[in-house]
Amino acid sequence: MKCCLCDGEVDKHYTPEGEMYWDKGHNPAPVKTGEDDRCCDTCNATVVIPARLVHAGGMEPEAASKLAEVIMADYRPEPQEGEGE
Repeated sequence: MKCCLCDGEVDKHYTPEGEMYWDKGHNPAPVKTGEDDRCCDTCNATVVIPARLVHAGGMEPEAASKLAEVIMADYRPEPQEGEGE
């Protein structure tokens, strides 16, 4: 499945035992609102969540952008057994 925002692959999530449990991505609203639109983990963290915070009136765009930087600096998923299979 392709990310509707960056056209990259939507991330697959695995249990500690290596079994894939989710490959459907994230809801990209309010950035994209098509019925079948899904986004990857990176776009969710750096584009969608900040947009939701701004859209809700809870954060200025500059602060949301800084938050996205912090999220991505801390986001280093551990490779799981079975990934890429």
